[in-house]
Order: sequence, then C-alpha cells, then structure tokens
Amino acid sequence: MAFICLSGLSKTMSQYKLYGHPVSPYSYLVHAALVCKEIDFEYIYVDLTSGAQKKTEFLDLSPYGQVPLLSNGDDLNIYESWAIFEYLEETYPKINMLPKEQPYRAITRSLCLALMTGIIPSFRELFLHGLGRIQLPVEVQQNIIKSMTEKLTAFQAQRLTLGQPVVFCPIDAVFQQAWQNMCFAWPLASEEFPQLQEYFESLQESPIIQTVESHPAVKQVREYFKGIIAARTA
Repeated sequence: MAFICLSGLSKTMSQYKLYGHPVSPYSYLVHAALVCKEIDFEYIYVDLTSGAQKKTEFLDLSPYGQVPLLSNGDDLNIYESWAIFEYLEETYPKINMLPKEQPYRAITRSLCLALMTGIIPSFRELFLHGLGRIQLPVEVQQNIIKSMTEKLTAFQAQRLTLGQPVVFCPIDAVFQQAWQNMCFAWPLASEEFPQLQEYFESLQESPIIQTVESHPAVKQVREYFKGIIAARTA
C-alpha cells in the first residue's frame, strides 16, 4: 500500500495535506507544528517500506522523494521539513514555536538544526540494523555509538542550558521521535542519558504530543515497533 489518507483535525475539506511517516522525526516536526498551530490538515501516510516515496505520483510533488511534504492540493508543494516549519511559523504567527526574543530564537533554531542535520543522520545505519534491513559489524556499531555519545553529550548540555523559552518548541517535536528511534537503535541510550530520558518523559505530558500520538498513523507505527522490540527481547 503506497498512500493512506488519514484525517487531521476535522472531517471537512482540509486546508493542507501532510505527506509523511511517523517514524521520521522530520515528519513529526511538521505534524506537531500543524497541531500546535491548530491548522486543519489531512495526513497522507507514505509507506516508505514499499518505496512509495520514489513513485512517480509522489516525485511529481516532491522531486527528491523524501517526506515530509506539505501541499494545499493546488499551487503549494513544500518539501524539506525546516522549510515547511518556517512557512507555518511565519504564516500562522498567532501561536509561535520559536521564541521571539534573541538570542533564544537563534539558539533554538541552531540547536534544532544540529539535532536534525548532525545527530539524527549519524545513527541511521544503526537504526536500519535494528530493523534488520542491513547488517553492521560489531566494530561499526561501536563506532556509531561512540559518535552518538559525543553528540548527545553536547546536545544534552545545550538543551538543558537553553531551558524552555516557549511552551512548545521545534526541538521538542523533533526530539520526541528522534529519541524513540535512538533508543530502538541503541537500547542503552536511556540509561546512558537519564536527563534526556527525563526530558522525553516530560514531553509526554504535552497536549500537542498527546494529540500527535493519538493519530491513527502514529498509533499504527507504535504498535509495529512494539512487535519488533518484543521479538528482539524474547
């Protein structure tokens, strides 16, 4: 199955279509931003395992074949998660996710982008290894974990120093999904970084996270990963 249409906030004609996959922290950012800003949307589940993102009908909308993609079904097709986020932040300023004051605004942006472009890609192979898609030698796994440890140590210190200048910021959204992927790829992550685990647990109290997590697409993926983890630990 390539695309599954799943409604967003209402059953009427939606203003936007979000093409995404819940396992992607980048898709999660846009999903959370739409919820935070109370924007009506329809979630289009892109089945990455079947290669739906590389099919012609999707490439016509998103030429690089990546999720997320935000479309209004007419003349607007925005890809690249941060570009979509900036569009939503500027177009719907009633609820801001970036702090208005400097330097918090710049620091929030830079730390979120460091997570998105530096930390998340560094453990992609380890994540695929956990899924059984590829096989990594033990030495390669250890090198990836070493790199992750160094990057997460820096991220943890910066995130704790930043505090929470807004109720819900883009770092919160990206980290929510990224941390779950990291702990799946490296189960000891929560023990090695208890402060980041506490941060993750605190996010579960957010109404925005709760709304995103209640979405059928997200629930479907959560159940899928529970099955993998159960089989792995049996």
